[in-house]
Amino acid sequence: MLLLTRVDHNPFVAEIVEYTIQNDEKIDIYSYEDINNDGVSEQLLVYNLPTNATIIGYNQNGTIFESWNLYGKYYFKNPVFDFHDIDEDGTQEIYAITITADDSVFVNQAVLKPRSNDYRKKFVTKLGRYQEHLDAAIEGLGFSDITGDSIPEYLFTINAGFTLQPRAVYAWDIENDWILRSPFTGMNTKQNNGLILADVNDDGIDEIFLSSWSTDNYKIPVPFSDTASYSLVLTKNMKYLYQPVLIAGPSSVSSSFPVEINDTLHILTIAMMVRGQENDSKAILFDAQGNRKDSLLLKNMNTNTNYRYVNGRILFTTQEDGATVIGSIENDLVVKKHGKIAVTPGGIIPADLDNDPEMELILLDTREGKLHILQDNLKTLTTCRIPAGPSSFLRISIASKPENETKFLVQMKNYRMMISYRDNPFYQWRFIYYILLYGIICLLLFLLQKVFVFRSNRKKDKENRMINLQLQSVMNQLNPHFTFNAINTVGDSILSDRKHEAYENLTKLSELIRSSMINAFQVYKSLGEEIEFTRQYLELESVRFNGKLTYAFNIDSNVDLGTKVPKMLIHLFVENAIKHAIFHKTTAGHIEVTASRSHKAVVVTISDNGIGRKKARTISRDKGKGLQILDEYLVLFRKNYHRVINYTIEDLYDRKKDPGTIVTIRIED
Repeated sequence: MLLLTRVDHNPFVAEIVEYTIQNDEKIDIYSYEDINNDGVSEQLLVYNLPTNATIIGYNQNGTIFESWNLYGKYYFKNPVFDFHDIDEDGTQEIYAITITADDSVFVNQAVLKPRSNDYRKKFVTKLGRYQEHLDAAIEGLGFSDITGDSIPEYLFTINAGFTLQPRAVYAWDIENDWILRSPFTGMNTKQNNGLILADVNDDGIDEIFLSSWSTDNYKIPVPFSDTASYSLVLTKNMKYLYQPVLIAGPSSVSSSFPVEINDTLHILTIAMMVRGQENDSKAILFDAQGNRKDSLLLKNMNTNTNYRYVNGRILFTTQEDGATVIGSIENDLVVKKHGKIAVTPGGIIPADLDNDPEMELILLDTREGKLHILQDNLKTLTTCRIPAGPSSFLRISIASKPENETKFLVQMKNYRMMISYRDNPFYQWRFIYYILLYGIICLLLFLLQKVFVFRSNRKKDKENRMINLQLQSVMNQLNPHFTFNAINTVGDSILSDRKHEAYENLTKLSELIRSSMINAFQVYKSLGEEIEFTRQYLELESVRFNGKLTYAFNIDSNVDLGTKVPKMLIHLFVENAIKHAIFHKTTAGHIEVTASRSHKAVVVTISDNGIGRKKARTISRDKGKGLQILDEYLVLFRKNYHRVINYTIEDLYDRKKDPGTIVTIRIED
């Protein structure tokens, strides 16, 4: 039984160990960071006070070890904070973007040490408002040395909608305490789902690869208007590697990535239409000087496609035939589709879950309630069931990494889940499991085959018995005495020179015999066929009795004559009535057959005015086997055709003084 239960044979197991829903409108941001590099992560809670943002640090035992107040408040439409040990003193700092009451943007640095007063802030720019609301989107990019002084700068973007500015990439040069900004343009720029860095021009400083999208807000001439999207790469001191190259028109998004072609780094820019009907995207290859080198068409990769640059590869998820396709664009510009997931992920999030050189990939699906964790080669490591919640990640952070288990926190707005990610203990035994399961399946198939053969033999035996009963019924349907008497009747007609009468009787007899032989191997007849056979039988018998036998058939119009009944069901009782009751009667005999509907059944009666069963038993001791055969036949008929047929035999003198017998047959629907 244990082997037949569902066992996860992925190499890892992931499950929720803690789940929290924050029901109020205020959003608190939780993050786990190993701020002092001792291998133990501390929990940081970031939220807004009435006047400013604050950070509270918790030890593993849940006690507060310090709090830090920031200048201004978090803009929780796009909360931005990142961690880095820029001065390499063994303790990380937090870098956060805040906004003051007069809509000024500040970048903050707080050293995360107990009782530390090491705090700095720097004014960046002012934001505009549209219809009394801040009109901005702020994204943290991360850290990179873009000045060449061997000290990383903190990078972030600020974009605007109808207020038009600022639309720029910023860098805080912490060493010199100044803000660097990308050149003034009209376009919006953003990250490619993470900071992408690569030294394309071999100057020893990484370039920054960005995305741009066209919002079509500018109505006056500006450099690089937002009526289009561009191939965009920044180099040293926030300058353009080459003048931005127009890729697509209105309602488009263009994203740039580094790719290696023939051992040389190039820029691949992929354009997607936001509101168009195009089902495909185009990708254009540039060299470090912005010269177009090649292009390709990406089939079925539109705005449903989510790109991520991880471990030097361009990964993507896109919709195809109702499922999510996972794939990659390799350095030779070949698009490889690695598999499908029957859900719609909210994107690809890289995270180091097992302390190896490669990042694991986390795919979120809130529609089906799943987290998919994949290897760098896009092979599934495990899948975790999650409650349905918001449609995208807010933050993922590693809470702890003991030897055999990693716990990481997933926050989606006011939903928080602590997930345990660990080795699957069944994984190393999976081949034994498969062998045992295969053995059990083989055993079950063997037993099923035996059962099938047994039931087949039983069915065959039953069919043979039915055939034997049919053959017996043929022999009993036309009683030999009746046959000889009918022949004698025909012969008497011939001797009396009643040729026409003899011919008619001989014809009727031959038809009766032919009908019986043709249906010899049928299991059943229709009720109408059985009645007609019995009528022909009585017609011949009335000739033999020379007018001393009369009969009548009363069939109601609401009786279904197509109802299946065993052969000889009516004929047997009529034959017994003639043989045992009418034959020994000195006066005229009469047989009446009726059929009517009653309570979901067809009721057939065969009545006679013969000498009765009691007197008949004194005349003949021939019990016959007709009824015994019929009883067995009815049992098999009910099993095979699921129709119940019962009969009763009653002496008429129980109802009146005249002798006679009545047989009542009830055929259930």
